[in-house]
Amino acid sequence: MAGASMNHLCSVTITQLQFPSHSHLSASEDGSLCLFHACDLVMFRALKGPRGRVNSTAVRPSNKVALSVGKGNTLPMWYLMQGRSLV
Repeated sequence: MAGASMNHLCSVTITQLQFPSHSHLSASEDGSLCLFHACDLVMFRALKGPRGRVNSTAVRPSNKVALSVGKGNTLPMWYLMQGRSLV
């Protein structure tokens, strides 16, 4: 799924969307992840990962932790509640 977003670090192509619980998670070519409130689509958290495209994300059923994998062959783990990497 691809689309443009101005909520990422610049206008980029969205590489993946996920819909965990009451939020939306988008990943993009610029290596960032953004969390949006589902009710009004307002971004409440921007996460900057390793350089390069994020190809895929996985959110745990608790909706507190996510993994992302991208072009840089890294697997960062994210604590979504605080918007920081656990690595």
